[in-house]
Amino acid sequence: MSQFESIGAETKWGGAFIRAGLERFRYADGAEVTRDKVWHPGAAGIIAVDDERLWLTRQPREAVGEPASLEIPAGKLDVEGEPPLATAKRELAEEIG
Repeated sequence: MSQFESIGAETKWGGAFIRAGLERFRYADGAEVTRDKVWHPGAAGIIAVDDERLWLTRQPREAVGEPASLEIPAGKLDVEGEPPLATAKRELAEEIG
C-alpha cells in the first residue's frame, strides 16, 4: 500500500477547464485528512531557442493584473489523445509561428 490513498472527492466549483473542491485521503496508519484541491487537465510548454534568441510570448494574464506577461509557448493538454510533445509543438507554431 502507498503511504496514502484517496477515499473521496467533492467538486465545489467547476469552470471551463478546471474544477476545485475537496479530496479526502487515508494514510497507512488510518489517519484521514481533507485537502483543498484544484484539478487541471495538465499543460505542456516548450523552451524555444536558436543561435541568438530565447523565444517567448506576451500573454495577457488578467487574473494577476498583467497585460503582457512574458512566457514560454505553452498550452493545455485539451486535445484528446494528443501527446504532450505534440501539444507543445502545436502551441509553439500557434504562438511563435
